[in-house]
Amino acid sequence: MQPPHFSTYRRELAESSPPLIPYLGLTLQNLIVLDQVNPVFLSKVPEAMAATYQEAHGPIVNFWRCWKHFLIIDFFVKQENSDTRAAHYDIKKDRDVLDFIGDFKSAYPDFALRELINRRKRQAT
Repeated sequence: MQPPHFSTYRRELAESSPPLIPYLGLTLQNLIVLDQVNPVFLSKVPEAMAATYQEAHGPIVNFWRCWKHFLIIDFFVKQENSDTRAAHYDIKKDRDVLDFIGDFKSAYPDFALRELINRRKRQAT
């Protein structure tokens, strides 16, 4: 991926079909920026509406902002509505990997890991 615009990623994501795992960080970043930069209501009346707009109508909704929200969220709606069999990975259990992991029973408890990390930090200094 090539920041800051991720144009290649966006294009390939739009053309792809399930199963896939989208980069949620970019999606959330887009939604946050869209919310922070674009107001819900327009600050002034657009020229095309100036002749017909009346103060009693209230504030004018920024439909461009709404449309952009739709475009961002629509990708996930499409994924949800796709063929459920095609949208899932068909991953078979690998006994060797499962035996190696061992249900993480051989893992250190949290307090032991913290102690080990602190000891390594002291040794490094």
